[in-house]
Amino acid sequence: DYERHLRGALPVAGLLFLFVGAPRGAIIRKGGVGWPTLVGIALFVIFYLLVSFGKKFALEGITPAWFGAWMPILVLIPMAVFLMYQRATDSPLFALTAWRQLIAQTWARLRASPASA
Repeated sequence: DYERHLRGALPVAGLLFLFVGAPRGAIIRKGGVGWPTLVGIALFVIFYLLVSFGKKFALEGITPAWFGAWMPILVLIPMAVFLMYQRATDSPLFALTAWRQLIAQTWARLRASPASA
């Protein structure tokens, strides 16, 4: 049953990597092989670990077979959507100043909001 679901999940995983890799390559404009390659390898290792855990959990009966096969895709879809959104709005994903500004704004909102008792 797991293998049957995996036959459908792997082509979808290929499309998912397309939707993760294309914006990643467009966002990381610094060029070179170093940073984009490192991020790509990290994403693949995460995917491989999720596939391994999903198969193990499905074969041991911890999760249903369909969930074990589709778990890597379900985990990586939010990242793909986030990267696609970042690229569509041309947001500075890896700009440190943008992240500092976001954290400062969030911290200011949290301090300004009344404490719920």
